[in-house]
Amino acid sequence: MNTAVAFIAAPLAVAFLLPLLGSRSSWGSRAAALLTLLALAAVGLLMLLSPAFPQVVVIGGWRAPFGISLYVDALSVMLVVLFDLLALFALWFQHQHGQEKPVSFDVLVLVLSAAAAGAVFTQDLFNLFVFLEITTVAALALSAPQTGSPRGVIRYWLFGSVASASMLLGIAILYSGAGTLNLVELGSRWGHLTPPVRWLSGVMILLGFLVKMEIVPFHVWAPSTYRAAPSSVGLLLSGVVTGLAAFSAWKFFALVLRGGASLPPVSGVFSFSQALFGLGALTLILGALAMLAEKDAKKLLAFSTISQMGLVLMAMALGNPRAVRAVFFLLFAHALGKGLLFFVTGLVVSRTHTSEWRSWRGLGAASPSLVWFWFLGTATIIGLPLFPGFWGKLTFIGGALEMGLWGRVGVTLLILATVCESVALLRVGHALWEREGEPSPHDGKLPTRVSGRFSYWAGALAFTAAILWMGLWPAVFSRAFVTAQQAYAGDGTPSVVRTSTDAFAQRSGHHSRRDGHHSRRDGHHSRRDGRISHRDGNVPSRHDNVSQGR
Repeated sequence: MNTAVAFIAAPLAVAFLLPLLGSRSSWGSRAAALLTLLALAAVGLLMLLSPAFPQVVVIGGWRAPFGISLYVDALSVMLVVLFDLLALFALWFQHQHGQEKPVSFDVLVLVLSAAAAGAVFTQDLFNLFVFLEITTVAALALSAPQTGSPRGVIRYWLFGSVASASMLLGIAILYSGAGTLNLVELGSRWGHLTPPVRWLSGVMILLGFLVKMEIVPFHVWAPSTYRAAPSSVGLLLSGVVTGLAAFSAWKFFALVLRGGASLPPVSGVFSFSQALFGLGALTLILGALAMLAEKDAKKLLAFSTISQMGLVLMAMALGNPRAVRAVFFLLFAHALGKGLLFFVTGLVVSRTHTSEWRSWRGLGAASPSLVWFWFLGTATIIGLPLFPGFWGKLTFIGGALEMGLWGRVGVTLLILATVCESVALLRVGHALWEREGEPSPHDGKLPTRVSGRFSYWAGALAFTAAILWMGLWPAVFSRAFVTAQQAYAGDGTPSVVRTSTDAFAQRSGHHSRRDGHHSRRDGHHSRRDGRISHRDGNVPSRHDNVSQGR
């Protein structure tokens, strides 16, 4: 069995076997689930040492566009390893600090891991939809509160249902016009579709992605869902489910929509990319402002996720090489930083039984490491120098300044949002540390040290190591990001291993102008031995997407 397939099949197989251990075998279930995720993460790290990238795995012997293929490169493997490690930490934390430890929790996390790997690797739009729906259903089940109001989960279900229906209808419209759902073939045939088919399918599919990314105004389900869910599930929602939706949206945006340049303007005024950029900017600033007024730590982190996804959408809409690399940096930085913040939040909530951060005042005096780890996660999110978020925001600024007025507006909003986010997160750290001469509400109610358990130190130090690695040695990640960006570079034509638009043009047959449109005919590009083949279509360039009409 191919290694990429194992990332999908192994968690599903173990998830199927866990209930056979019986509902009382929580220890055996926990060990099996943890070892599975740990083994997959280790295999992924070993794969990164191999130079055999990229790879295209053909499932069932049917080549594209008729069969299903998995595209495996360094970026996709790094993402899958990240998601598996986050799932590992969520499982570990839930079993150590969660109030209940049912076998079903282990099963759902493994299913979530398998679906996330499938969504990252797949080159088929319908399979991407199916995998995303599996992650949504698993996250919905994990988020259901054991006690209290189910309002947040109901909102999640309602918005998730709307997103699913919108995506499925858009996929049906797209298939009726293109006759294929292979992402590479869709990109090649996109220019031949009629404008109504392109507009309806593109907008409806993107709408589903925007709901899953928690973009304003489709974000209203997120804060209440995060608050009701256990902190370990909040870590999964923020780092895995939302991050996976963002990466999937970028893949569809780059491969099929060609950066939005092939869609008609919105209201005849703004280009489609400019509209997405504006929506991302609105999400960025509103999420950051909402953090300032929030008194619940879980909801505060939810609004932080919303704000961060707005920045990711802005980078995606810009579409130039630096902005695309910023998308990847931001996703990794957000997953690591928010994972550590949820880790600390979960520990405190498990001991204080409240997520109102003002009630945590003075708790850090007994356990100073809580404060330091909170500040470490904060530094990662807001982007202090030599932390992962710094490289993401610096790369975004470089890409934005290339786009003229729109880019400068984006940089200004980023600075304002970063200030708001910094104030909101640092206030929580200050509350943990300072007593201000008043008796702490926890005096006499908690152990002298709340963070002395091995599980706490193992998880917190693992996050710390990953954050410092990415912050101090960003070149290790940057190489994979550059390669992935170049694979979908230029005009958006999905040549799997193309390193530049010029290289693609050299392999293309010849260029002709017909009826005022620029069409490329390259006949048939084939990559034998299980590699992708595609025909290029008649598509506009995406180099000038956000700056159109500047």
